[in-house]
Amino acid sequence: RLMEELDNIANTTSFNGKQLLSGNFTNQEFQIGESSKQTEIATIGATQTSRIILTRFETGRITSTSGEVPLTFKNYNGIDDFQFQK
Repeated sequence: RLMEELDNIANTTSFNGKQLLSGNFTNQEFQIGESSKQTEIATIGATQTSRIILTRFETGRITSTSGEVPLTFKNYNGIDDFQFQK
């Protein structure tokens, strides 16, 4: 629920009429010097919780009659998995 609320904040919050975190803030030109020709163009991509590196932990119970239970914890990116070894 917290992640959904963070996405909602990013999609609806605006500053001075511009949405900075929704992905709509693209190619905005700013004057950075005394001359009108001294400008910079900035873009802020969409801010979404799906792009945040996240580690999720869950607990549970496993019962085995053989006495051995292999466990693998899947990392968010699906590559760097963690395994318990004997």
